Amino acid sequence: MDDGWESDEAYLRSTGTRGDNDASWWGWAAYVAYDWTAALRTALRLEYMKDAEGVRTQLSPAGTKLDLSEVTLTAQYKIWRGLVGRVEYRHDSANHKVFAIRAPGYVPTGKTQDTISFDFYYLFF
Repeated sequence: MDDGWESDEAYLRSTGTRGDNDASWWGWAAYVAYDWTAALRTALRLEYMKDAEGVRTQLSPAGTKLDLSEVTLTAQYKIWRGLVGRVEYRHDSANHKVFAIRAPGYVPTGKTQDTISFDFYYLFF
């Protein structure tokens, strides 16, 4: 769990639309991983952030309450010596349209976003 607060926040002050320019935000994260064998590991990650005035993310108009959450599932396999392969699925969600999923450039068109990634990396130590 982590939280923050800023008095007379610069982004809110620059909009000139509010009398109270104080900002606050908080979030939490939870992680769990399990090694099924010496080579196979799976993991689950959950994260949540509440940006009460929209100043930490600036993904919505200033002063807009924004809730962001994500869940990530990971499967990792040690292929050979230090070579590791990883597949990840991630689902992001928000209470406002902040994800650009249907238009070129940054035009927020959705409240959710899904991502799949395939990674390979080498551990030298």
